[in-house]
Amino acid sequence: MRRRLFIVLVACACAALSTTLLMRSMGVERDNALASVHAVSVLVATERIESGTTPDVARTSVERRQVPQSALAPGALTDLDSVASLRTSLLILPGQQIVPEMWAPTVPSPLRPPPGMLGIAVQLGDPQRVAGFVTPGSKVAIFATVTAPGAAGPRTRLLLSPVTVLGVGGSTVTTRTTQTDGQTSTEQAPSAVLTLALNAQQAERVVFAVTQGQIYLGLLGEKVSTPTSGGVSAATVFGGAS
Repeated sequence: MRRRLFIVLVACACAALSTTLLMRSMGVERDNALASVHAVSVLVATERIESGTTPDVARTSVERRQVPQSALAPGALTDLDSVASLRTSLLILPGQQIVPEMWAPTVPSPLRPPPGMLGIAVQLGDPQRVAGFVTPGSKVAIFATVTAPGAAGPRTRLLLSPVTVLGVGGSTVTTRTTQTDGQTSTEQAPSAVLTLALNAQQAERVVFAVTQGQIYLGLLGEKVSTPTSGGVSAATVFGGAS
């Protein structure tokens, strides 16, 4: 009789212990679940942000979003005040959380053109510099659009190819004012300064094209051919005689 009573008591004790452990386990899982869904407000990139971008420019490409605690990146920023004097040190893609490791001080490095060449800087918008895919060491073709004396209108033509890009500055916002039909409009667009390796004669042509017209870069691939032609004008853009 006593033995049976002892067995019953032990069984009850084990059942109680199992119930306690189960409840604790459920409580831990519940706490973890609540922590994983608890939302935290952080900065997230909404657009592609190039390396070397300043916080003032980057502000237009980030927004605050609610992120679950379980998906929070370590040190994720809630504003850009702490990195106000820095620049992005890598490419940031849409959807990435903004963290301090993405920013670094601007450290200018000495720029040394190849022997016999000049370093010529030009400021170009995103489309003119292949949407930011031109990087130091890239080979590019330069197209120029200018109006020759006595010509009926501007003509676009391959100016130089290949040309080596020595350096690419960080993106900045430039303001441009235009007038159309008597109406003045102002727009802001990102741009960057590119430094090109040119000899003296090439530099003359590029500087003239930039100051008297505009230039457009094309990123050269392997084995690409860039033969020169008479160029394209409004009269020949659809295949007419040049």
